[in-house]
Amino acid sequence: MEDDQSLHSPTPFSLETAYGSVKPSRKPEDFGALIRMAKDAKAEETLRELAES
Repeated sequence: MEDDQSLHSPTPFSLETAYGSVKPSRKPEDFGALIRMAKDAKAEETLRELAES
């Protein structure tokens, strides 16, 4: 296989069947807080990578 090709295989479930399979920890979820947490984690990862180089 060449580098610019990839293999795709069907997933065992569809988006419709997977919907709701993982319940949120609290309702309603605070998406603003989740976004801030993700941004903070990415910033910390970037700082670690910069410190290593």
